[in-house]
Amino acid sequence: MIIQTLSIIIDKTLKDEATLNAYNRYLVSEAADLSQTLHLPKNEIPSYVQGFVLNYVRVVPKLLCHLEKLFKKHHILDDWLPALKIIVNFFIAPMDLVKRQSDIHQLMLEAYLAMRILEEINEFFLDEAHTSLLPDKLAYINAVMHTIIGDSVARILDEVVFEVVQTMLPDRQKLSRELQQFLGELAEQKQKILPNWPSMDNELGLSVFMHTARIS
Repeated sequence: MIIQTLSIIIDKTLKDEATLNAYNRYLVSEAADLSQTLHLPKNEIPSYVQGFVLNYVRVVPKLLCHLEKLFKKHHILDDWLPALKIIVNFFIAPMDLVKRQSDIHQLMLEAYLAMRILEEINEFFLDEAHTSLLPDKLAYINAVMHTIIGDSVARILDEVVFEVVQTMLPDRQKLSRELQQFLGELAEQKQKILPNWPSMDNELGLSVFMHTARIS
């Protein structure tokens, strides 16, 4: 995996002053609409949304790094490499799916694709082992980001996620012996197996957006 390359790409963009200022100006221009959809005061939109977006992007390589180590340890990395590689490739070779407003806006869309696939990987483990693999509230923070991006654009990205899930996740009818063993161990020994995931509340300041996402 080339997660280190992914981290470099993200850090370079998020440390660029001109890029940050351009995204802030975009948020100021969209503050009235975002205020209505996010249920936040208009004057708070630039700081709160930019903080959430930047931390959302930063958490992607953190989760991938933990997952890679976990999958390697239990000899199931090969089962998940297709999905993990496509996540990294979103950042290295971005798809021209929708009009981007800024470099950070582009990163945000790529991160949403990545996090939605991670959400679907988590659903796989919930279905097969009745145990969550990834941090709590992953679906919630993706719903918040869906709202920030806007429904029309997020739906386009969700279609890409659907295609990845259909073609790159392990075949549930033909699970490898190692993956079957891991699923059993996960169901019985979750606390011993899983890493200490970063707290989504602390990482992303979710309390600010408590009235934003609507998850059925």
